[in-house]
Amino acid sequence: MTSEQPNRRRALVDILLAEYKQGPRGSSVDTDRIRSIIAADPDLVAEVFPALLRWNRESAVGIWGLLFVIAMVYEKEYRDDSLSVLVKSAAHEANVSLPSVLSYTPHEKASQPEINVLEMAEADVRAGDAHRLLTVMSIETMSAEVRERVIGNCTITFPVDNDPRPIQRIPEVRRFVADLHRRMRYFPMYLNFDPKYSMHLVYFGCLADEAATQVQGDNVGLNLLHGSLIARMKESLEAIRSTCNRECLDWKPLVHRMLAIFDVDVRRSQFGKDWDV
Repeated sequence: MTSEQPNRRRALVDILLAEYKQGPRGSSVDTDRIRSIIAADPDLVAEVFPALLRWNRESAVGIWGLLFVIAMVYEKEYRDDSLSVLVKSAAHEANVSLPSVLSYTPHEKASQPEINVLEMAEADVRAGDAHRLLTVMSIETMSAEVRERVIGNCTITFPVDNDPRPIQRIPEVRRFVADLHRRMRYFPMYLNFDPKYSMHLVYFGCLADEAATQVQGDNVGLNLLHGSLIARMKESLEAIRSTCNRECLDWKPLVHRMLAIFDVDVRRSQFGKDWDV
C-alpha cells in the first residue's frame, strides 16, 4: 500500500469534519454538500466512516448530526444502509437518540416534490430540546437545490401515537415546539400548510395557549382568532420575511399559504395590510 491512500483518508476525514459548522445559532450540516462529497468517492467515504465514529466517541464535541446526515445520504443515494447500521449502533451504545427524516429526495429531480416528513426523536421531545433539528434545517447552510426541496414542503411529527391527548395538550411536545420557535422563528417557512396536513393545528396549536384548542368528542379544533395564536403567527411571519429578504428568497408565497386559512377580512383585521398578499 502506498502512502497516498492513508493521506486521502485523512484528508477526507478533515473535509467531512469541516462540514459540521459551529456558530452562534448552533451547529449545522449542509446536506447537499455532504452528497457532493460522497458522490466524489462513495467507497472512500464508507472506508473513513468508522474513523469519524471513533472521533465522535473520543471527542468532547459530538458530531451526531454530521454522522446522521452522511449515513442518511449514503443510504438513500446508493441503497446501502451499512453506514446507517453503524451510526445507529453507536448511538444506541451511547444512549443517544438520532433525528429521523422519513422522506429524502435523491439527486434525480422528481416531477412533483415529495413531502419531507420530519419525525422528531423521542429523547429530543422528552427534553424539550430542538437543537438537533436546527442543525439540519438551518437556512444559512442549505444550497439552492435543498431549499427548493424543503421550503413549504415539510410536515413535522412527534412520537406520541400512544398518548390519547390532543398533541397541543402534551407538555413535552409543547416545550419542544416552544424551544424550536424561540430559536428558529422562521421554521414555519418549511411547513406545507395544505389543510390535509394539519400543520396549523400541530405547530401553532402547540405554541398557542392550551385554551385555543377546542375538543368536542373525537374532533380537535383550533380557535384561529385566539390572541395567543395570532401573536405567535405574527412572530413567525416577521421572521420569515426578514429571513427571506436576507437570503434573497421570495417570502410572499410562503406567507400567502400560511394565511390562506383566514378569509380576507380576518387577515386584514388581525394581521394588517402588510400581509395582504
